[in-house]
Amino acid sequence: MSAQPDIFLSYSRDDQATARYFAEGFERAGFSVWWDVTLNAGEDYDQVTEQALRGAKAVVVLWSQKSVSSRWVRTEATIALQSKTLVPVTIETCQRPIMFELTQTADLCHWSGDSSDQVWLTFLSDVQRFVQRGANPAAVSAAQLSESATPTPPARRTSPASKTAAVVTRSTSKLAWGLFAMAMLIAATLAIPTFQHLRETPAPPPPETRLDIVTPATEAPADFALSPDGRQIVFVATGDSGVSQLWLRSLSTSTAQPLAGTEGALFPFWSPDSRSI
Repeated sequence: MSAQPDIFLSYSRDDQATARYFAEGFERAGFSVWWDVTLNAGEDYDQVTEQALRGAKAVVVLWSQKSVSSRWVRTEATIALQSKTLVPVTIETCQRPIMFELTQTADLCHWSGDSSDQVWLTFLSDVQRFVQRGANPAAVSAAQLSESATPTPPARRTSPASKTAAVVTRSTSKLAWGLFAMAMLIAATLAIPTFQHLRETPAPPPPETRLDIVTPATEAPADFALSPDGRQIVFVATGDSGVSQLWLRSLSTSTAQPLAGTEGALFPFWSPDSRSI
């Protein structure tokens, strides 16, 4: 396969069966696809993967409950986002990492390889645009070409009466704009004293706030997240049990509590409404 594939497929190994649907679907549509099953024996995994990731024209990330917690998938998605080659799709209902929530994501949770599925065909056309843009960044779409090539309709003859009407219309328009400009000037003049008053009486600075957060021992001091409402913090730490897990602390108290069932968790993040982690 070429060192620069059309599509780099990023996914969790637990979703390999679903990933195969996508790889085969892309290949049927004529795209060259790189995914880790194409690695040859003896190849350096990380170097080959990074070369394919950075050279691909489109990086299709399959978000699922497993892939959202995969460091490999998160890293590949981050590089694709920075390179403007990210084409995300959900294959399972899940909470995507917060930094990708603002990226439009296709929903193919229902798809199982049907080439005639309308949602799949729409997604395929989106991928096609990324691939074409990566192949020729200066290319102009056919729609843009047809719009720019549309001829200007010929001027029509106007009768003396229509010319008079046009002059009246232009005069009326000029009068309306003149009245509007005068009204804006009066409004600006009246607003000057208010602006001067605001400048002369600045708002007092907010009080200084300091916070010390003491956590149990941890091997991942950077794995923490402040809730969007600024009231709670969750972090990774190891308690008396010797097990690494998530701990939750309200900033209105001085103690933190371990969250049951989060053993081994990393990279915590909050839902936008601060109600779940």
